[in-house]
Amino acid sequence: MSLSGYSTAQIAALSTSQLTALRTSDLATLTSVQLAALSTLGIKVLSAAQIAALTPTALAGLSSRQTVVLSTADIASLSSAQIRALSAEDATALTSSQLDAIGTIAALSTQATAELKPAALTNLSTTNAASLTTAQYAVLNTAQLQALGSANLLVLNTGQFAALRTAELAALNSTTVAALATATLKALSTAQLAAFSSVQAAGITSAQFATLSSQQDAALRTEALAALATNAISLLTQADISAFSTAQITALHTAQLAALGSADLAALSTAQLRAVSTAQLVAMASLGVAAFGTTGVSALSTAQIRALTSAQITALSKAQISVLSTGQVAALQTSQVPQLSSADVATFSNTQLAALSTASIAALTTNQMVALGSATVGAFSTALLAALSTADIQVLTTAELKAFSTAQITSLTTAQFSALTTTELAALSKTQSSAILPAQIKVLTGPHLLVLLSNS
Repeated sequence: MSLSGYSTAQIAALSTSQLTALRTSDLATLTSVQLAALSTLGIKVLSAAQIAALTPTALAGLSSRQTVVLSTADIASLSSAQIRALSAEDATALTSSQLDAIGTIAALSTQATAELKPAALTNLSTTNAASLTTAQYAVLNTAQLQALGSANLLVLNTGQFAALRTAELAALNSTTVAALATATLKALSTAQLAAFSSVQAAGITSAQFATLSSQQDAALRTEALAALATNAISLLTQADISAFSTAQITALHTAQLAALGSADLAALSTAQLRAVSTAQLVAMASLGVAAFGTTGVSALSTAQIRALTSAQITALSKAQISVLSTGQVAALQTSQVPQLSSADVATFSNTQLAALSTASIAALTTNQMVALGSATVGAFSTALLAALSTADIQVLTTAELKAFSTAQITSLTTAQFSALTTTELAALSKTQSSAILPAQIKVLTGPHLLVLLSNS
């Protein structure tokens, strides 16, 4: 009668000497119930050849207490079918040496793989780590993945790495991320990249970042984007920039924004530009702000306009100046006004000039005043005229003075009127001369008065 005919009580009664005397053919007849009846000592005395003779069905009956006493030689003797038969309970009992002794670790079921203790994975060889299937990697938890170590993670192919769950990816350290092949990082889904924290993002190299698509870049969380190195940010394309949300744009720190090229900044949408903080705007190169175009500049808030540096103001084109709203023009600081070129000032419409504060008018340089032209100066309100310095008054052309209405003439302060040159006074028409106020006449010198009288 074969062993299969023995009861579990009879099997359990076998001594260690009797067990070691059993032939492999005898062991092959054991059922799972009979095998489970053996004591741990009984399992321990079996040779590797005897263990290898057990059927996968019989091995399924092993308990965790029996599994733990198997030697590495016993484990190494198991076939793929036998490994596949190990239960989740068996897997919890496997030690690191036992696990690494498995010749066909890919044969472990996903249920068993999921139950492996992190301690059992700590000494797994890179060969075994590389042989795990994508299905097995998909069930590993954070503690198990961390136990594998960086060396093992770096041997994973793109499919294995892409199989990792988002929670497990978030457990990677920056050193491991930096050592990943570019193809491995590129194989990650947008959902996986969205799981990257600032820790993982800090490890992304410029070479890796250059291979990511715009969709992958846009999937990064704001904290991850802010952690990217500036040399990685400098590789962003216009398509990448366009794909970013306003929250992602505002997450970029000033050093990162300074690393962007003018072409990248030109790709910012009006919504993205409006979301930019004043500190971020200041960090952009002057050529970058000039690259906004007319649409971009017209989208800037008054606070953003006021934050522009002197270099950024100077870099604005005439086309950009011409589209500034009255609110934006009114927001210009007195320190910014002199930074406008004469050509820029010449593009101001009467409506834009009227929006300038009196302080801004007073800040106009003589060259800027010369560039304005008679039609523009003639449209000055009396309040704006009153803000002109005596130096500004003296550079008014005869054409500009002739364009003044009598109300504008009479609005000139005595200091401004006394600053008029004889050439300017000579240009006044009879109508303008007749409107001059007594207080204005009173401040004229004799020669200036004679010129004025010659107009009568």
